[in-house]
Amino acid sequence: MGSNLVDKKFKLIGFDVDGTILTHEHKVCRRLIDIVNRLKQKGYIFTLVTARFPISALKVAKELGLSQNEHIITLNGSYITNAMHDTIYSQTFKTTTINTLFEQIHPDITINYYSGFIWMVNQYTKFTEQELFFCKESTPPKIGKIENVNKITLNGEAQALIKIKTILAQDTSLLVALSHPNYLEVSTANISKWHGLKHYASTLNIMPEEIIAFGDGENDIPMLQNAGLGVAMGNAPSHVKQMAKDVAGHNNEEGVAIYLEELLHNLR
Repeated sequence: MGSNLVDKKFKLIGFDVDGTILTHEHKVCRRLIDIVNRLKQKGYIFTLVTARFPISALKVAKELGLSQNEHIITLNGSYITNAMHDTIYSQTFKTTTINTLFEQIHPDITINYYSGFIWMVNQYTKFTEQELFFCKESTPPKIGKIENVNKITLNGEAQALIKIKTILAQDTSLLVALSHPNYLEVSTANISKWHGLKHYASTLNIMPEEIIAFGDGENDIPMLQNAGLGVAMGNAPSHVKQMAKDVAGHNNEEGVAIYLEELLHNLR
């Protein structure tokens, strides 16, 4: 890590979840929980910035030690909520404009429709079971679709999703990015994780240059590029690392915690 943490004053720290603060065992390490608590005592504000469904994101926020009143940014930046399930911010789009594109999608692909705390799928597949396991959720989504959504996630095999990404990217009204080889995130073009993080920061009178953002996926690139300090994970693809201002360690090796410990050390 460079000297930029001692050269600037940061106030807000945003974490991607999967591949960033969670290990491959889908746990938050004790070391990160401790350092977040210590930095909170110094006045730092923390939030999650994730593509995850709100219910799932709130469970991670609780594990991390964030309070009930703290806002978390979910559904790829399109929905901000808290532990009371308040809708603090929501940006939606109509799926009818992309139905013709979906007709070209491989039949084995799972289409997840998200609107706030509502989750529906076009069909159950192994990826639905995987998502329920990752999210520690016992209630499966209903079969169907939603006409007005915050986000759509397509689940499938990596090569199939790459082909679908090429098809969907032809529609310039959409933002299409992989958050994981088996997860293709689709939202309206004017929404991203950075959009949600910047909106939240503005409510706190925090400037973009006062934000630190950690992430590992394609859908993290806008916030890694635009935050005052965008930090890619050591496990991130090379093209994601190239877009960041700095690189932390691997998510399985307490990368975020170690990076923040150096921040705390430099503040002494």
